[in-house]
Amino acid sequence: MTPSNIVTEFIYFTLKSDVKPEDRENDDGRLFLSALNTVKQSCGYLSSFWGRTIENENNIVWIIEWNDTTGCVPLSLLAPIIEPDTTPIALHTTLTPPPNGLFTNASVIELAVLAFPQDLSPPERTSLNNNLINFRSICLQLRESEPPSAFLMGWVERPGSVPHQGSESGKAQLVVFVVEWESKEQHEMARKAAEFGRSIAPIREKMLPPINILQMRHVKLQPVM
Repeated sequence: MTPSNIVTEFIYFTLKSDVKPEDRENDDGRLFLSALNTVKQSCGYLSSFWGRTIENENNIVWIIEWNDTTGCVPLSLLAPIIEPDTTPIALHTTLTPPPNGLFTNASVIELAVLAFPQDLSPPERTSLNNNLINFRSICLQLRESEPPSAFLMGWVERPGSVPHQGSESGKAQLVVFVVEWESKEQHEMARKAAEFGRSIAPIREKMLPPINILQMRHVKLQPVM
């Protein structure tokens, strides 16, 4: 297996406020960690990481690396510990460039999920891909602000589309940005750079309104041991 074959699964969910995995005496916290460790026995499992988001400590990101496209976490594992009336969401993508240890070493990871119309024509899709690649290149070479240390991205392969009221077809396809920063504040400064704004403008022209449960977040990750 080569790094380019790694499929990354992102799971977003909201823990009950009394689930404290950091506290060894917390029963629900131990249940949460047990769920994370159960997946380590799954076929195709490579590694996984989790973290609380900086924006809301009860919002969790769980990242699993699989060696093929069939890997999948049974979301029912999370049912006893997530906030009532919330639903976990899972996204699978092949990131470019491959993570290559990024999740192990990163200070802060920005996760941004962008929605685009499902019915883009082939020329529109090609143009959008070019805009995405150019934006990544510009970000990594920012001069007006400190650039990120890494910038990965990928089209979401599972699910292939999601419902979206802002799309004429009623469906959207998604792109994931995974960006390494030293801090959330560094990212906020970068967003003020003129070159950042210019390079993201053609992408924003094609974007649909963000999906609430998938809004941008920053997370500090730790490995599932």
